[in-house]
Amino acid sequence: SSAEVLGAATVNAAAAVGLFESHGQLSPGYQADLVVWDVPSLAALMGSFANPVETVVFKRGVRAYPREAMPIA
Repeated sequence: SSAEVLGAATVNAAAAVGLFESHGQLSPGYQADLVVWDVPSLAALMGSFANPVETVVFKRGVRAYPREAMPIA
């Protein structure tokens, strides 16, 4: 399901690499890493991992990709 895909890319991925206590969710005290995907729905995200469509990536709260300023709609 779509929810399982999102969990696999977030909470479960963090747990798999031993970072469950600081990564994998948007919560106070967690590292501010965030990826914004350009997809119309969570269901559409399921098919996009073969051809990534990330639009903006933040690492520790700082824009990491793309580095140039880009309007976020």
